[in-house]
Amino acid sequence: MGLTYADLSGKSSMMPGTESVTYFAAEGGADLFSPGFRVNECERRNISWEERNSSGIMLNQEAEIWHLWAAKLSGKTPKTGDKFTDKYGKSWHVNSSTSELLGARYRLICTRGDSE
Repeated sequence: MGLTYADLSGKSSMMPGTESVTYFAAEGGADLFSPGFRVNECERRNISWEERNSSGIMLNQEAEIWHLWAAKLSGKTPKTGDKFTDKYGKSWHVNSSTSELLGARYRLICTRGDSE
């Protein structure tokens, strides 16, 4: 028996910066994405220098760490190549995805889209 969203959600709601995003899963070749779906209670934070360097993200790229609850992803698993739009309409690309908290949450290293 693992941790569930209900076990952890109380701790998450105390953190500032939760928001909803529209998530697009990459499918097939380049620039092919599934229809977008809403993901609520997402959290983001600035990326540290160590995380930036270990991920190969250039200094001139805008990057952030995003946390998405597995229970809010409608059965989808985030992966490299996916993208999403934040509450400001800015596009983010998933550079890497890691399962955390016994699969209850995903940690995404993301960079801003090229079109902004």
